Amino acid sequence: MSSPAFSPSTDGDNNDADDGCWSTKTKGSTSFDRTSVGPGEYVLLRFSDRRLLFARTPGGPASGAHLPLKINKKSYSSADILGVKYGAVLEVQKGTAGHFRRGGKGKSGGGIGGKLVVLPVTEDLLPSLPEELQEESPATDADREKQQSKKDNRNLVDNNTAQSLDQNSLAAVKRTALKNASADDASGGAAAVAALVANSTTYRTKTAFSRAKYVRSKQLRHQLRCRVERTCGHSICEAFHVRDARKIMNLRPDTLSQIMGNANIYGGCRVMVFENVMGIIVGTLAQRMGGFGAIVALHDVQSPSCGDTLDRFNLTCDERRVVRWIHCSEMAREDRHTDDSSNFGADLELEERKALVWPCELQEHTKAHIARMDSDERRFEFLRRRADRFARKLTRHASTEIKSAVLADGGVDSLIVASKYDPVSTTLRLLPHLSPSGSFVVYCEYLELLLELFRALQEKKLAIKMRLSDTWMREYQVLAGRTHPQMNMGQNGGFLLSGIKLGEDMGFEAQLRESSERKRSRGGFGKQEEEQVDKHENGEKSKNEDWEEDSRKSKHYLEGDEKESNNATLKKGANVADDGDPREKRRKEE
Repeated sequence: MSSPAFSPSTDGDNNDADDGCWSTKTKGSTSFDRTSVGPGEYVLLRFSDRRLLFARTPGGPASGAHLPLKINKKSYSSADILGVKYGAVLEVQKGTAGHFRRGGKGKSGGGIGGKLVVLPVTEDLLPSLPEELQEESPATDADREKQQSKKDNRNLVDNNTAQSLDQNSLAAVKRTALKNASADDASGGAAAVAALVANSTTYRTKTAFSRAKYVRSKQLRHQLRCRVERTCGHSICEAFHVRDARKIMNLRPDTLSQIMGNANIYGGCRVMVFENVMGIIVGTLAQRMGGFGAIVALHDVQSPSCGDTLDRFNLTCDERRVVRWIHCSEMAREDRHTDDSSNFGADLELEERKALVWPCELQEHTKAHIARMDSDERRFEFLRRRADRFARKLTRHASTEIKSAVLADGGVDSLIVASKYDPVSTTLRLLPHLSPSGSFVVYCEYLELLLELFRALQEKKLAIKMRLSDTWMREYQVLAGRTHPQMNMGQNGGFLLSGIKLGEDMGFEAQLRESSERKRSRGGFGKQEEEQVDKHENGEKSKNEDWEEDSRKSKHYLEGDEKESNNATLKKGANVADDGDPREKRRKEE
């Protein structure tokens, strides 16, 4: 098989030489579609004993960095997964079918520990139970209790004498089964399980539930299976959570989905994210946005340390290009406006990139190192890695470019904070970069810190529709007559604070004018929309003038009516006074 063609990566600050973007189309006629595992791709193997394991197939940009799979302290070649359909079930076949060598080159694709065999599509992750255990359970609880009362486990004694089949006999049974291996029993495990059941002296005296548990435990040991799954944000978060949840701040997959939903992530949006969960949120954003928009990812170390996690997402070149890394100190630094006579506050990285010349001449010690290499293949690989590193340095975004291109143009549309630092100070520092009516989501392991942030945002009137949530998730075992929640589960999955930023009260006309200027600068403001805005502004002015004229007229009319009513009241009062006094009446008659 010919090696696939690739192009150097254009991602940001990851200086790993094995990192690169490449195409799955090969130089020959062979190609891999998106429904199958391609060369150099990461896959997730979900085992029947609830383990999750990452595997990388040979090939791709780093064809010589192929590592074996470690399953039960034995090595297996990941070349067996190459070309397998996603969702297929594999069975671990133990043995010494070949010798593992780096790069996936070995006998029959096998390894020291054996190989992985693809099972038919009718096979499931868990092998089927014997027919006697597949009978339907009684419909009522009374029938179930009556059936279970016939047998119990009171006479079972754990003295290691119930199994008459020793280890050597079991190995002989498996070797015989491997010679006559069928499609549904590629590893000989089914024959071994049947032999163990037949030679057990206490199997028939057990209850139906105990027999099912006994058979299942033997199947997990002798018929170990795994399913090939595509890597995504949900599966990667689940794998890291099962391995060590503390490294990702106890972030669960359901919490990750709520973060994506509350932040209103879509293709073409602009997101700012500050996270310390090993790059899971950044990779999920890049995969969900599909190469459209911009992701401003903040980091607090010298260079981003989540390159290995991002590689597991199998991101394309376009999806990697939207991720723009910037140090958090650059966000805290105030903007400095300097003249041409001073370079104070200049971007040193941008100046260094402008000074670079391509193609660059190799230094003398580098030429001597290349001359000492014993093969052209090693020289080509060395120069390829140097060229990829140089290309990344030329194409990565400087901090000033990110500020001018993304942050200065009205801010970002969404803000996500999942940091180990204080969420109150972190969110208040990053919130000015969020545009009005933009969504923000803050994740934290502790409720008290989010309560302080909730109170601070409420007192300063910076956000509306704030919601502090805690999701309770519990896994259930669903079996006939044995449905119950799992006994051992983690309780805390973190807390979320989501809301919408409230803009400043600038008035309707000022907000409309600012929105129109932002659209004109982006180039997405048509002529008809400009006419509508001008017409609306002129209409508002004419409405204001008419309202002022009506106010003056009504005020004048009210003043005139008030004077007339006052005169009438005075005249009426005078008449009443004249008529009420008898001396005045007599004086008038005289």
